[in-house]
Amino acid sequence: MATRPVACEQNEGLALYIYWKREELMQKPSFSDNLDATFTTAYRNVCDHKAPICTLKEAAKVRGIGAWMLKQLKDFFGDGLEHASQENASQSKKRKTTRRYLPQKNSAPYALLITLYGGFLNEGKSYMMKQELIDAAELSGLSKMQIQPSNKNSSGSGRFGDSTKDWYSGWSSMKTLISKGLVVKSSCPAKYMLTEEGHETAKECCLRGGLLDASTTSKQTSSQAQPTNASPSTNQNSSQNQSSSPVCTVNRNPGPTYAAVAAAAKAPTIMRCERQIKSNETRLHGADQATPVTGTGASIGSTKSCLAVPPLSEGESFANVYNVILILDDRECFTRGGRGTSKSMFAERLRQQYKVDVEVRHLPVGDATWVAYNKLTRQEFVLDFIVERKAVDDLWSSIKDTRYKTQKLRLLRCGITRLIYLIEGDPNLIDGAESIKTAALTTEILEGFDVQRTRDTHDTISRYGELTNAINRRYSGETGSLSGESKRCMSYQEFLEHCSDVEKERVTDVFGVQLMQIRHVTEDIALSILDRYPTVLALAQAYTALEGDVSKQKNLLTGLGILNKNKSISGVVSRNVYNFFWAP
Repeated sequence: MATRPVACEQNEGLALYIYWKREELMQKPSFSDNLDATFTTAYRNVCDHKAPICTLKEAAKVRGIGAWMLKQLKDFFGDGLEHASQENASQSKKRKTTRRYLPQKNSAPYALLITLYGGFLNEGKSYMMKQELIDAAELSGLSKMQIQPSNKNSSGSGRFGDSTKDWYSGWSSMKTLISKGLVVKSSCPAKYMLTEEGHETAKECCLRGGLLDASTTSKQTSSQAQPTNASPSTNQNSSQNQSSSPVCTVNRNPGPTYAAVAAAAKAPTIMRCERQIKSNETRLHGADQATPVTGTGASIGSTKSCLAVPPLSEGESFANVYNVILILDDRECFTRGGRGTSKSMFAERLRQQYKVDVEVRHLPVGDATWVAYNKLTRQEFVLDFIVERKAVDDLWSSIKDTRYKTQKLRLLRCGITRLIYLIEGDPNLIDGAESIKTAALTTEILEGFDVQRTRDTHDTISRYGELTNAINRRYSGETGSLSGESKRCMSYQEFLEHCSDVEKERVTDVFGVQLMQIRHVTEDIALSILDRYPTVLALAQAYTALEGDVSKQKNLLTGLGILNKNKSISGVVSRNVYNFFWAP
């Protein structure tokens, strides 16, 4: 941060104090981009402030200086705030206490603030881009008004009779959040991040609105209030810290909202391709810890935290009994630069470069999975990870028909809990770029998949190799015990038979796709409804049994538990399903 001229000479000492306070905190490992932006904004505004700042009360009036920054300035002003309060109290008995700005529930600033907060909690993201934030806030359902700005006339001027209200949208409230010191806007293109005060305000909004799990709030450490840096190396360190400490989870589904924070999506510019092996290992090694639904396939929810392992006798080590083999689907087509890459060459490169065992077989679901091969009995057990690989053009085609949702339903039913959705290529190069980004967002946030991105086939080979080695290391630490608490992996034959049964459930699959056309019905909610009512006829019979009591019909699904989650279906979703299928 470069030094700046001071508009008021009396503020030079305060400006220098903020400057050196920043330099001091920069030496600590917990210093983040968020803190840097907070100090930079405070320093710049103090330098530009034309009136003298002699007390904490006067400092609080400076734009960008919130409650957290005032605590940092307390040493500089001493007891100035106490003296100012006493003096002010003697002048007027009706002195109003300073109140923290709290956005009104279901307002646009409320949705934007919680979306940024949820993105940090669930994914460790320190900032979000404008369009990414708008899309995620829209998907969250937390705002009653539209977030996306309305389009003005192409000429830039309104027609006669047009009102500026026609141009106002929920995004206009971002100015309020910035002016209140809750959000900082930096760099170009703009990045939006929460200040320390913004974190506290968002947390209070979540608690008041019932969006935050209070049981985990008390466990949240002060270190988790610091956002991660934007650099890849720091992000990896942050991921490791998060996997070893309790994480506060935002519950976004008290009513007409989604099951998880939609802001946790990857940056829509595309889809950062460089996830290094260390990041993969962090997620895989953290798979048996209770973590929120953040879209990482290695930890897709606390209810799925138990990693399935193959049979082991007491004291047996996985590494001594099993070899990990990567299985590729024989129908996969590998292309690079417009030329085909044979599966044998693809597998051979993996063997040579990453020293992994690879086989090509016909998989009933998914494009790649891993099996544990018993060296003595030659039995094979399917490990708890599976990959669905999609080239961007194929993904765009599947979105336009029903394959996109039916394939995900089959993956969710295949019996494997760590679901990886691998998107290959740059969606910005095709017409359906925005649809693909939205699909990646919903797949990761709402269905709990670990969405990963690669540039091309070469990068996909590297990703498969890194994942295989990371999974091998993850399972190598497993040993057999008599407790029997571990979830057992399916044998390869059981996996084939199970998927064969899933393939036969055509009527249920169609009903599931129909359910997912209804507002706020995600894959998990659809599967929960299918578990109770597998066909439209079954649901219709349940409504018929309640004929005459419309209230009970509307709330038929209310309270129905969502599979693999400690949540239930809300009344809003139940009424939406009723209106879709049964309302006259």
